[in-house]
Amino acid sequence: MGRIVLVGGLGGGGDSGGALPLAFELNRLGIDTVFAGFINARSSDIRGAEKVGDALMKIYPFSSSLSVRFFEPNIASLGYETYCICCKESRSMVLEAVERLIKRYRAETLIYVDMGGDALVFGDEPLVGSWKEDMAALSILAEVAEKNGAKTYLAVGVLGGEAGGKGLSPPHLAENILSLLQDKAYYGYYRPEGDILEKILQILPVLLKKTPSAMLTLYLDALKGVHGAKDYHILYLQGKYPVRQYYKYHFFFNPVIVCKKSIFCQHMLRYWRRKARTDKIRKKIRRTPSIRLENIIDKLLKKRIDLGEII
Repeated sequence: MGRIVLVGGLGGGGDSGGALPLAFELNRLGIDTVFAGFINARSSDIRGAEKVGDALMKIYPFSSSLSVRFFEPNIASLGYETYCICCKESRSMVLEAVERLIKRYRAETLIYVDMGGDALVFGDEPLVGSWKEDMAALSILAEVAEKNGAKTYLAVGVLGGEAGGKGLSPPHLAENILSLLQDKAYYGYYRPEGDILEKILQILPVLLKKTPSAMLTLYLDALKGVHGAKDYHILYLQGKYPVRQYYKYHFFFNPVIVCKKSIFCQHMLRYWRRKARTDKIRKKIRRTPSIRLENIIDKLLKKRIDLGEII
């Protein structure tokens, strides 16, 4: 068995679809990939799947669920070995699921994608997006990295696009990223090009017809070169929203450092999903900084990542 990298989505929905360009790039480099997405569900919520562990389900193209919208059956339809890690189970079960996959595939590297950027909230912002699912998974990644010595990466796509750009505060997000830059927690950006870009442009529209995703649609439009506001009617994305050109990049961060800076992630490490109410966890809301997200994006785009070198 050659090198295998575990890839997947951090918060369910279209996040695993956001990992496809990374898988395609790794495959081009001769590195095999196995998908294992975190989803906000119990193992009993999934139909037509094989139960591998208490919180681990092997997914097939015909797998389905009435209680959760998940992209993984689309991934399986492309021929990838695909799993779901069910984050509504206990923390010990979820951790065991990841460790089981690492052992089974002798994987030393894990790359997880958050489309939208709410995995980068620290918890004291006025707008924090749908942080619970992302932070549950992020806390697991951080623990796996520290306990098992696995290389773990958080890849953020459609940065700041959560809820069409209205779910997060851009100045606070910019300040968070600046803090991560200062702590050397940023590795670089990835953008699909050439054959990989063509493959994504061909495959994503087909998959999105089967399972709609607002964030993946914004990502696809950015890759197509769409400029300015566009009228959307996809799930919660209703109305005109601007397509930012930086939505086409994946920005890679160190999940351990991100988790240490987030009071939400620290809560998940200690208490898992118990009493995970935003107003109970955070004590105050940070002032709005005088910083523009676009200026921080310029800093991020000065450093490109080579996926072959980080594995």
